[in-house]
Amino acid sequence: NYSSARKAFLEVLELEGTSWPYSITNARTQLMNMYLETNRPASARRLWEQLENDGSAWIRYSAALIEYVSWNLLQEKGSTAETAEKLLTKAIRGNVYVAFFLGWRDTMDNAMEYTEELVEYGDCDSGSILEAIEYACSTGEDKGMGMWEGTEGSLEWVRSVILRVLNDDDRVCADQDSLTKADLLSWETKLSKEEESFDEKRNEQEEIQKTEDDIEGGRNDQEPDLLMYAGMFRTGMDWLQDAGDFLKSPSYAYLNDVEKKEEEMLDTHINQGDMKIQNVNDSSSGATGGDDEDSETETESDDDSS
Repeated sequence: NYSSARKAFLEVLELEGTSWPYSITNARTQLMNMYLETNRPASARRLWEQLENDGSAWIRYSAALIEYVSWNLLQEKGSTAETAEKLLTKAIRGNVYVAFFLGWRDTMDNAMEYTEELVEYGDCDSGSILEAIEYACSTGEDKGMGMWEGTEGSLEWVRSVILRVLNDDDRVCADQDSLTKADLLSWETKLSKEEESFDEKRNEQEEIQKTEDDIEGGRNDQEPDLLMYAGMFRTGMDWLQDAGDFLKSPSYAYLNDVEKKEEEMLDTHINQGDMKIQNVNDSSSGATGGDDEDSETETESDDDSS
Protein backbone atom coordinates (compact mmCIF):
# COMPACT_ATOMS: atom_id res chain seq x y z
CA ASN A 1 0.00 0.00 0.00
CA TYR A 2 0.93 3.68 -0.07
CA SER A 3 2.42 3.87 3.42
CA SER A 4 4.67 0.84 3.06
CA ALA A 5 5.79 1.84 -0.43
CA ARG A 6 6.56 5.37 0.72
CA LYS A 7 8.53 4.06 3.68
CA ALA A 8 10.56 1.76 1.45
CA PHE A 9 11.37 4.54 -1.05
CA LEU A 10 12.37 6.94 1.72
CA GLU A 11 14.69 4.33 3.21
CA VAL A 12 16.37 3.93 -0.17
CA LEU A 13 16.71 7.70 -0.49
CA GLU A 14 18.33 7.86 2.91
CA LEU A 15 20.85 5.19 1.92
CA GLU A 16 21.61 6.78 -1.43
CA GLY A 17 21.65 10.36 -0.20
CA THR A 18 19.88 13.25 -1.88
CA SER A 19 22.80 15.49 -2.85
CA TRP A 20 23.92 13.42 -5.84
CA PRO A 21 22.68 14.55 -9.28
CA TYR A 22 21.84 10.97 -10.25
CA SER A 23 20.66 7.97 -8.26
CA ILE A 24 21.58 4.31 -8.42
CA THR A 25 17.98 3.13 -8.18
CA ASN A 26 14.72 4.56 -9.47
CA ALA A 27 13.40 5.23 -5.96
CA ARG A 28 13.41 9.00 -6.50
CA THR A 29 11.29 8.93 -9.63
CA GLN A 30 9.00 6.22 -8.26
CA LEU A 31 8.35 8.26 -5.13
CA MET A 32 7.72 11.42 -7.15
CA ASN A 33 5.31 9.58 -9.43
CA MET A 34 3.52 8.13 -6.41
CA TYR A 35 3.09 11.57 -4.87
CA LEU A 36 1.64 12.87 -8.13
CA GLU A 37 -0.64 9.86 -8.58
CA THR A 38 -2.05 10.22 -5.07
CA ASN A 39 -2.40 14.02 -5.36
CA ARG A 40 0.14 14.96 -2.69
CA PRO A 41 1.71 18.14 -4.12
CA ALA A 42 3.12 19.26 -0.76
CA SER A 43 5.04 16.00 -0.42
CA ALA A 44 6.20 16.25 -4.03
CA ARG A 45 7.41 19.81 -3.39
CA ARG A 46 9.40 18.73 -0.34
CA LEU A 47 10.92 15.90 -2.37
CA TRP A 48 12.15 18.07 -5.23
CA GLU A 49 13.50 20.63 -2.75
CA GLN A 50 15.55 17.79 -1.25
CA LEU A 51 16.68 16.74 -4.73
CA GLU A 52 17.75 20.17 -5.93
CA ASN A 53 20.74 18.71 -7.80
CA ASP A 54 18.86 15.83 -9.40
CA GLY A 55 19.09 16.01 -13.20
CA SER A 56 16.25 13.63 -13.99
CA ALA A 57 13.41 14.81 -16.22
CA TRP A 58 11.03 12.92 -13.96
CA ILE A 59 11.98 15.15 -11.04
CA ARG A 60 12.52 18.48 -12.76
CA TYR A 61 9.50 18.47 -15.05
CA SER A 62 7.30 17.27 -12.20
CA ALA A 63 8.48 20.25 -10.16
CA ALA A 64 7.62 22.63 -13.01
CA LEU A 65 4.17 21.09 -13.44
CA ILE A 66 3.33 21.28 -9.75
CA GLU A 67 4.43 24.91 -9.59
CA TYR A 68 2.32 25.68 -12.67
CA VAL A 69 -0.73 24.16 -10.96
CA SER A 70 0.00 26.02 -7.74
CA TRP A 71 0.33 29.34 -9.57
CA ASN A 72 -2.22 29.21 -12.38
CA LEU A 73 -4.91 26.78 -11.29
CA LEU A 74 -4.89 26.99 -7.50
CA GLN A 75 -3.48 30.54 -7.25
CA GLU A 76 -1.62 29.68 -4.09
CA LYS A 77 0.35 32.30 -2.23
CA GLY A 78 4.02 32.40 -3.13
CA SER A 79 3.56 30.75 -6.52
CA THR A 80 3.78 33.04 -9.55
CA ALA A 81 4.33 32.87 -13.29
CA GLU A 82 7.96 33.71 -12.61
CA THR A 83 8.50 30.87 -10.09
CA ALA A 84 6.83 28.39 -12.45
CA GLU A 85 8.95 29.50 -15.39
CA LYS A 86 12.09 29.33 -13.26
CA LEU A 87 11.43 25.65 -12.56
CA LEU A 88 10.54 25.05 -16.21
CA THR A 89 13.87 26.61 -17.18
CA LYS A 90 15.70 24.27 -14.81
CA ALA A 91 13.85 21.32 -16.32
CA ILE A 92 14.68 22.38 -19.87
CA ARG A 93 18.34 22.77 -19.00
CA GLY A 94 18.26 19.25 -17.61
CA ASN A 95 16.56 17.74 -20.67
CA VAL A 96 15.76 20.11 -23.51
CA TYR A 97 14.13 17.45 -25.70
CA VAL A 98 11.21 16.95 -23.32
CA ALA A 99 10.16 20.58 -23.77
CA PHE A 100 9.52 20.07 -27.49
CA PHE A 101 7.60 16.86 -26.82
CA LEU A 102 5.38 18.78 -24.40
CA GLY A 103 4.98 21.84 -26.59
CA TRP A 104 4.21 19.96 -29.79
CA ARG A 105 2.88 16.63 -28.57
CA ASP A 106 0.94 15.56 -31.67
CA THR A 107 3.66 16.30 -34.20
CA MET A 108 6.38 14.63 -32.17
CA ASP A 109 4.14 11.66 -31.45
CA ASN A 110 3.57 11.16 -35.18
CA ALA A 111 7.32 11.15 -35.75
CA MET A 112 8.04 8.46 -33.15
CA GLU A 113 7.84 4.67 -33.50
CA TYR A 114 8.69 1.69 -31.28
CA THR A 115 8.25 3.82 -28.17
CA GLU A 116 6.65 1.00 -26.21
CA GLU A 117 9.96 -0.85 -26.24
CA LEU A 118 11.73 2.19 -24.82
CA VAL A 119 9.16 2.72 -22.09
CA GLU A 120 9.49 -0.93 -21.08
CA TYR A 121 13.28 -0.66 -21.10
CA GLY A 122 13.14 2.29 -18.66
CA ASP A 123 15.88 3.85 -16.55
CA CYS A 124 17.38 5.86 -19.42
CA ASP A 125 20.23 8.25 -18.67
CA SER A 126 19.19 11.64 -17.33
CA GLY A 127 19.27 14.37 -19.94
CA SER A 128 19.29 11.94 -22.87
CA ILE A 129 16.99 11.75 -25.86
CA LEU A 130 16.00 8.27 -24.69
CA GLU A 131 14.91 9.63 -21.30
CA ALA A 132 12.88 12.31 -23.09
CA ILE A 133 11.08 9.77 -25.24
CA GLU A 134 10.46 7.50 -22.27
CA TYR A 135 9.01 10.45 -20.34
CA ALA A 136 6.94 11.77 -23.26
CA CYS A 137 5.55 8.37 -24.18
CA SER A 138 4.55 7.44 -20.63
CA THR A 139 0.93 8.42 -21.06
CA GLY A 140 -0.53 6.88 -17.93
CA GLU A 141 -2.39 9.34 -15.75
CA ASP A 142 0.10 8.96 -12.93
CA LYS A 143 3.36 9.95 -14.61
CA GLY A 144 5.19 11.60 -17.48
CA MET A 145 3.19 13.03 -20.34
CA GLY A 146 0.00 11.67 -18.83
CA MET A 147 0.24 14.13 -15.94
CA TRP A 148 0.68 17.07 -18.32
CA GLU A 149 -2.16 15.97 -20.59
CA GLY A 150 -4.46 15.85 -17.58
CA THR A 151 -3.54 19.36 -16.40
CA GLU A 152 -5.50 22.20 -17.95
CA GLY A 153 -3.43 24.60 -20.04
CA SER A 154 -0.07 23.15 -19.08
CA LEU A 155 1.04 22.07 -22.56
CA GLU A 156 -0.02 25.38 -24.07
CA TRP A 157 1.96 27.16 -21.34
CA VAL A 158 5.16 25.27 -22.18
CA ARG A 159 4.71 25.92 -25.91
CA SER A 160 4.07 29.62 -25.35
CA VAL A 161 7.13 30.04 -23.14
CA ILE A 162 9.27 28.40 -25.82
CA LEU A 163 7.82 30.56 -28.61
CA ARG A 164 8.30 33.75 -26.63
CA VAL A 165 11.97 33.03 -26.03
CA LEU A 166 12.69 31.80 -29.56
CA ASN A 167 11.15 34.82 -31.25
CA ASP A 168 12.11 37.68 -28.94
CA ASP A 169 15.53 38.70 -30.24
CA ASP A 170 15.62 41.82 -28.07
CA ARG A 171 14.77 40.02 -24.86
CA VAL A 172 17.35 40.59 -22.14
CA CYS A 173 17.45 37.94 -19.42
CA ALA A 174 17.15 39.40 -15.96
CA ASP A 175 19.21 36.70 -14.28
CA GLN A 176 20.79 33.30 -14.76
CA ASP A 177 17.50 31.57 -13.96
CA SER A 178 15.83 33.00 -17.08
CA LEU A 179 15.32 30.77 -20.10
CA THR A 180 17.41 31.75 -23.13
CA LYS A 181 17.32 30.98 -26.82
CA ALA A 182 20.65 29.20 -26.38
CA ASP A 183 19.02 26.84 -23.87
CA LEU A 184 16.41 25.83 -26.42
CA LEU A 185 18.72 25.60 -29.42
CA SER A 186 21.19 23.45 -27.50
CA TRP A 187 19.21 20.33 -28.45
CA GLU A 188 21.03 19.86 -31.75
CA THR A 189 24.54 20.02 -30.27
CA LYS A 190 23.55 17.74 -27.41
CA LEU A 191 21.91 15.24 -29.74
CA SER A 192 24.97 15.16 -32.03
CA LYS A 193 27.18 14.40 -29.03
CA GLU A 194 24.85 11.62 -27.92
CA GLU A 195 24.86 10.10 -31.40
CA GLU A 196 28.64 10.24 -31.60
CA SER A 197 29.07 8.68 -28.17
CA PHE A 198 26.57 5.91 -28.92
CA ASP A 199 28.21 5.14 -32.25
CA GLU A 200 31.63 4.84 -30.65
CA LYS A 201 30.29 2.60 -27.89
CA ARG A 202 28.49 0.38 -30.38
CA ASN A 203 31.61 -0.01 -32.50
CA GLU A 204 33.58 -1.05 -29.44
CA GLN A 205 30.96 -3.64 -28.55
CA GLU A 206 30.94 -5.00 -32.09
CA GLU A 207 34.70 -5.47 -31.92
CA ILE A 208 34.34 -7.42 -28.69
CA GLN A 209 31.58 -9.61 -30.10
CA LYS A 210 33.29 -10.42 -33.38
CA THR A 211 34.35 -13.82 -32.11
CA GLU A 212 30.92 -14.64 -30.73
CA ASP A 213 28.11 -16.21 -32.68
CA ASP A 214 25.17 -13.97 -33.47
CA ILE A 215 22.06 -15.00 -31.59
CA GLU A 216 18.86 -14.49 -33.55
CA GLY A 217 16.34 -12.47 -31.61
CA GLY A 218 18.97 -11.20 -29.22
CA ARG A 219 18.03 -7.63 -29.97
CA ASN A 220 15.79 -7.52 -26.89
CA ASP A 221 18.90 -7.87 -24.70
CA GLN A 222 20.63 -4.93 -26.35
CA GLU A 223 20.38 -1.29 -25.47
CA PRO A 224 17.82 0.77 -27.40
CA ASP A 225 19.03 2.05 -30.75
CA LEU A 226 19.70 5.68 -29.88
CA LEU A 227 20.52 6.58 -33.49
CA MET A 228 17.11 5.41 -34.63
CA TYR A 229 15.25 7.37 -31.97
CA ALA A 230 17.44 10.44 -32.51
CA GLY A 231 16.61 10.32 -36.21
CA MET A 232 12.90 10.26 -35.42
CA PHE A 233 13.28 13.27 -33.13
CA ARG A 234 15.12 15.18 -35.85
CA THR A 235 12.31 14.34 -38.27
CA GLY A 236 9.74 15.79 -35.90
CA MET A 237 11.79 18.95 -35.44
CA ASP A 238 12.16 19.28 -39.22
CA TRP A 239 8.40 19.01 -39.62
CA LEU A 240 7.86 21.77 -37.08
CA GLN A 241 10.50 23.95 -38.68
CA ASP A 242 9.11 23.48 -42.20
CA ALA A 243 5.57 24.23 -41.01
CA GLY A 244 6.73 27.48 -39.39
CA ASP A 245 5.52 26.38 -35.97
CA PHE A 246 8.50 27.95 -34.21
CA LEU A 247 7.69 31.35 -35.74
CA LYS A 248 4.17 31.55 -34.36
CA SER A 249 3.16 33.97 -31.62
CA PRO A 250 2.65 32.71 -28.06
CA SER A 251 -0.99 32.07 -27.30
CA TYR A 252 -0.96 31.83 -23.55
CA ALA A 253 -2.70 34.79 -21.90
CA TYR A 254 -0.27 35.49 -19.08
CA LEU A 255 2.61 35.96 -21.52
CA ASN A 256 1.02 39.14 -22.80
CA ASP A 257 0.93 40.45 -19.24
CA VAL A 258 4.59 39.55 -18.77
CA GLU A 259 5.59 41.32 -21.98
CA LYS A 260 3.51 44.36 -21.03
CA LYS A 261 5.17 44.49 -17.62
CA GLU A 262 8.62 44.27 -19.24
CA GLU A 263 7.73 47.10 -21.63
CA GLU A 264 6.45 49.24 -18.77
CA MET A 265 9.66 48.63 -16.82
CA LEU A 266 11.72 49.58 -19.89
CA ASP A 267 9.66 52.75 -20.47
CA THR A 268 10.07 53.69 -16.80
CA HIS A 269 13.82 53.18 -17.03
CA ILE A 270 14.03 55.34 -20.18
CA ASN A 271 11.88 58.08 -18.63
CA GLN A 272 14.03 58.11 -15.51
CA GLY A 273 17.10 58.46 -17.69
CA ASP A 274 15.54 61.41 -19.55
CA MET A 275 14.66 63.06 -16.24
CA LYS A 276 18.24 62.70 -15.01
CA ILE A 277 19.57 64.33 -18.15
CA GLN A 278 17.02 67.15 -17.89
CA ASN A 279 17.89 67.73 -14.22
CA VAL A 280 21.57 67.95 -15.06
CA ASN A 281 20.90 70.43 -17.88
CA ASP A 282 18.64 72.55 -15.69
CA SER A 283 21.24 72.57 -12.93
CA SER A 284 24.02 73.55 -15.32
CA SER A 285 22.08 76.40 -16.92
CA GLY A 286 20.76 77.74 -13.65
CA ALA A 287 23.99 77.65 -11.66
CA THR A 288 25.06 81.26 -10.85
CA GLY A 289 26.64 80.76 -7.45
CA GLY A 290 30.17 79.91 -6.43
CA ASP A 291 32.07 76.64 -6.25
CA ASP A 292 30.09 75.40 -3.24
CA GLU A 293 26.78 75.53 -5.11
CA ASP A 294 28.25 73.76 -8.15
CA SER A 295 29.67 71.08 -5.92
CA GLU A 296 26.30 70.53 -4.29
CA THR A 297 24.63 70.19 -7.68
CA GLU A 298 27.21 67.61 -8.84
CA THR A 299 26.67 65.64 -5.64
CA GLU A 300 22.92 65.58 -6.24
CA SER A 301 23.48 64.46 -9.83
CA ASP A 302 25.80 61.71 -8.64
CA ASP A 303 23.20 60.57 -6.15
CA ASP A 304 20.60 60.46 -8.88
CA SER A 305 22.90 58.41 -11.08
CA SER A 306 23.54 55.91 -8.35
